[in-house]
Amino acid sequence: MLINPKRRGTVFVVDDDHAVRDSLRALLVAAGFETRVFASGGDFLREPRDDSSQCLVLDIRLPGGDGFEVLRQIRQGENPVPTIMITGHRHLASRARSMRVGALAVLEKPTRDDELLRLVENAFDMSTRQSEA
Repeated sequence: MLINPKRRGTVFVVDDDHAVRDSLRALLVAAGFETRVFASGGDFLREPRDDSSQCLVLDIRLPGGDGFEVLRQIRQGENPVPTIMITGHRHLASRARSMRVGALAVLEKPTRDDELLRLVENAFDMSTRQSEA
């Protein structure tokens, strides 16, 4: 799936597994997105972000905390980043909690490329609408 070149933006990927980060980065870059990867939620939260079109792909289970806490902190900020959560575990409670704290979707790892890219595109649509408001 090739993303419309006019719709490019930055995708942040937060996952403690370097193979997952590398795989997602390769997919997203091939689709035309600027991609920045982080091994922990703390690293991501310390990174300055601007108000441009953005999306976050966030692992639920992270060392030293979890994706829920990262998402909670993002949602409290002035510019919440549309977030897609990913998990290697099939816990329905985690899925429900992800949606309650504001995730757009929850995907199981390994993710399907077409599904992830569709959700990223949807997140950018949301991000664009928020910045225009």
